[in-house]
Amino acid sequence: MPRRLPNRAAPSQAATIKSKAHELGFDLAGIAPAERPAHADFYLEWLERGYGGAMTYLGRADAVRRRLAPAEALPGARSIVVVALNYNLRDDGPVAEPRRPLVARYARGADYHAVFEEKLAQLAATLGELAGDGARTRCYVDYGPVLERDHAQRAGLGWIGKNTLPDPPRTRLLPVPRRDPDRPAARAGRRVPP
Repeated sequence: MPRRLPNRAAPSQAATIKSKAHELGFDLAGIAPAERPAHADFYLEWLERGYGGAMTYLGRADAVRRRLAPAEALPGARSIVVVALNYNLRDDGPVAEPRRPLVARYARGADYHAVFEEKLAQLAATLGELAGDGARTRCYVDYGPVLERDHAQRAGLGWIGKNTLPDPPRTRLLPVPRRDPDRPAARAGRRVPP
């Protein structure tokens, strides 16, 4: 039988996880409880109204279950480490050659999926070292069945704006066994009072 991790991690473990995330180059890092997302009912209504259009994978029963219950994506997960990375590469300025095509800044460098995956794998290794044998992690960039905005807000990384995007954007998830969750973010970057 695998060893169960304590229900709450020592504060030093949470601090170590966030410190490692920053060391790896992530701009923000926080820890959220692996709970049903706050906008789960809105998501279900959105699907019911057919707003997913041709993206039928969004409504697959297994994917919906994992979006609504993070522990479905990683059985036993009690916390989610959420990280953000500003992938806004430097601006090359105006295009000097009129025939040169315009390319979005995010598309000019290395594929951000590969950048995130490499960093998340290193962060997962740190989590394994902290938690010991039997610890499991699962990393997602933007392709996993998770409602990442809700988890980012719960982890204190930002709030969800009127445009439905988190501030800051580009949040990524790493479900893990329970760690001390951070306080959720409120509007205008203020934290929710305890």
